[in-house]
This record gives sequence, structure tokens and C-alpha cells, in this order.
Amino acid sequence: MGKCKGGLVWLLALLGLLGLWGAGAAAQGTPSAEVGAFRAKVTDVRASTVGANRFLAVSLRIENKTPRPLILGLLRGSALATDDQGHRYVVASDAGVRGIGIVTDRSVDASFVLAPATSSDLRLELLWRPASGDQIGTVFGLDLVLRELQPTAAGQVTLGTPYTLQFRSLRVTPAATEPAAAQDLGPFTAIVTDLSASVSANRRDHLLRISVQLTNTTTQPLILAYVGTTGTVTDELGHRYFWGTAGTYDTSASGIGIVQGRTAATDLHLQPGEARTVVFQVIRRGMEGGLGKVYRADLVLAQLEILPSPGASQQVRVGRHYALGFSNLTAR
Repeated sequence: MGKCKGGLVWLLALLGLLGLWGAGAAAQGTPSAEVGAFRAKVTDVRASTVGANRFLAVSLRIENKTPRPLILGLLRGSALATDDQGHRYVVASDAGVRGIGIVTDRSVDASFVLAPATSSDLRLELLWRPASGDQIGTVFGLDLVLRELQPTAAGQVTLGTPYTLQFRSLRVTPAATEPAAAQDLGPFTAIVTDLSASVSANRRDHLLRISVQLTNTTTQPLILAYVGTTGTVTDELGHRYFWGTAGTYDTSASGIGIVQGRTAATDLHLQPGEARTVVFQVIRRGMEGGLGKVYRADLVLAQLEILPSPGASQQVRVGRHYALGFSNLTAR
């Protein structure tokens, strides 16, 4: 985390949204946008309902067009979705931002770094609470501001250009057109090797166990960890599965350490070329409305670094976050 030099971040963001400062791109009728430094494409849209809340989850792929490393952050509070009935979906907390750091008026998270000609994904989870009688929209628009961050010689970062992105005519991704269940994240690949479904002992809850094979594709040892509370699954009926219960400790992952609060477990070390399978479990409380057959799974992994330490205690730096999304999954 670096100190943000420039308390005018909110003013600059507002000017960017108004088209008066910085750069912007609108995607009218298409899920992609292009600005000077990068391309942004919507790769997945999911709508689901949990209790009285309606969720909209949107995945974006960002591709660096420049010949230099590109650092980006999401301006806090800038992500907003609306549907064709005029309802507003907002990011309820920082937990709704996956795979990219957040820029505020006091600090920035500069962990989202793209090498030249590479791409990576981020995911936004937005929330709306319908009132009685509200009509549910089916076509969505999404607005957000990504801020470029410039590294300094002193190891800090300063605020660069804000990019206003607008996507229109978005619809929920059809199951029949989804990609295969594999992802290349750069330093590693992730492939779903198994998905099993079961019913809890009390016959009230539905559980899914997802096996993911992670392979180190670099020439250096790699430490990965699961970012706690980020595991979710949505089925084609709009039902949503969670890692567990809010306010409790996330124990949904096995075979891999967890980043949660101020702790980061370095359980998973991958040597160059080594592959290891880890397992994630999610649960849906209650089975009203039936069970789906096709699933979309999302989670975030973090790259860890063990820092040199003169004492016996081990210091761990949490580096880049990677948003993983696997579509068109079916249970055995």
C-alpha cells in the first residue's frame, strides 16, 4: 500500500465521469471498451437472489496495450450498475471488488500490475434490494473509473490518468456460450478437474466441492493462497452459493493456505512446473426453487512472498491478487 499523493481524487473522478477530465470510453451495445492504455472487455455477467437482496456480478478482462508495465486501481465508489427498470446496483463494501486494488483519497492499492501485452481479470459484485412490487430488469449498464498509478523512484505511487469506462446493453451470460473451465493467469494456470454435489445431513442445504489444479508456469518457486470469503458459485437459475456464513472464519479451502485479516498462510509452495490440486467448498442454505445443473465458480488467489527476517518470526508480503472464474461447470 502506498500513500496517495493528491487529495483531489474525488474531484478528478467526478470530472472523469462528466467527460471533462482524463480519458473515457463507452461501449454502446458491446461488452468492450478501449482507452489509450488498455482494453477492457466484459467476459461474464451473473444475476442472483439471496434473501431480499439481488446481486449482479460482472467480470472484466483488462489488457495492457502499452510497452511498459501498467498499474491500475478501482476508484472506490465509482462502480455503479443500472437495469432497464431504472434500479441501481452498488458495490456494498470493498469485499465486492475482486482481483484489483482500490484507490481512495488517502491511499492506494497498487497490486494490479500488468506486464506489456498481457491481460488479467477483475470481478465486481453489486447489490440492490428490491422493494415489494419492483420489476426485475434484464438489461444492464455498468459504469466505473479505473485509475492509472505511476511508480516513483522512492518506491511510492502517484495518481495518473483516470479512465471512465461505460458498458451498455449487458445481459446475463447464457450457459450455452460460456468458455471452457480453464484459466491462464500468467505465473500459473488453473483448471477445474472435478465438481461434486451433495446434500447436507439435515437435508436442507446443498453443497458443492470444486477441485482445481494449479500449475506453476514460471521458472521460480511460487507461493499461492486463497483470499478468504471470496469463494462463490452461481447456477443457471440464479441461486447463489457462499463459502460459509458471514462473520465466521472461512475454512472452505483445503490444500492451500488462506489470506484472512492480517494473517497469510504459506501452505502451498509450487516449484517450477509443479502442479497441485486444491479443493474449495461452497454451500447454499435451503433448496427452495429447485437445483441448477450448470454452475459458474469464482474465487480469488493471492501470490505471497516470504520476506527476509533476522528473527525467528516469518514475515509474509501479500502481492498480486488473481480473480479466477470458471464457467459452464456441471456436477458429477
